[in-house]
Amino acid sequence: MPEPLTAAFVAARLSALKQATLAAHRAIELRSPLARLIQPEVTLQDYGLALQRLHLHFSRHEEAVMRALQDHVPPPQLAQRRTLAALKADLTDLGLTAPEATCATPPPSPASAAGWLYVHEGTSLGGMVLLRHLRQALGAGLGTATRHYARHGRGTAARWQETRRMIAGLLPDDAALAQALAGAMAAFAAMDAVMTDPKEEPRPAATPSPGPKSAGRCPFAGGQTGMAARS
Repeated sequence: MPEPLTAAFVAARLSALKQATLAAHRAIELRSPLARLIQPEVTLQDYGLALQRLHLHFSRHEEAVMRALQDHVPPPQLAQRRTLAALKADLTDLGLTAPEATCATPPPSPASAAGWLYVHEGTSLGGMVLLRHLRQALGAGLGTATRHYARHGRGTAARWQETRRMIAGLLPDDAALAQALAGAMAAFAAMDAVMTDPKEEPRPAATPSPGPKSAGRCPFAGGQTGMAARS
């Protein structure tokens, strides 16, 4: 019988995800363009490259994750957790292309997708703190290219608590938890492959996007389904 969705159950499920992915999480933070964002000498080019790589990852995987969850999570809650449009708008503001990839196959189960969602939602945790640093370091050059990291604003903590409950609710037993752990590790591996690719550099909007063109991309946001340190 599934466990009740108590605070202790939610904490245990999310703690298991955090511990299982801690090394992968730290590796991306240390080796990828994201590491540059917290440095005093961060440049607008650093920020643009990080956003482009995030966009490339989400263009491949966001819709796939949403499809796997669409029969299990209310559409408004999924819509609030999409970030691809925010990333694209930020890149447009910076005069950079939004690179796209072909759509991935959806995760094999809602529990696996919950692991992916855990990783994806974590990309903007601490966003308001990061943006304060970026505004100090980059000044007016940052402009309005802040949507991804600011999309939940002061409601970030409350949204994360809601996400924690959502994820835990998709993991009623140990078998589902194992699927979520595998999904989260797959998400980190996919993100690491994009974020640490040495060939990628910021591309201005006038140049072609890296990767396959739009003929194979995922159907985009909204109409189809109705999408820092974690604790």
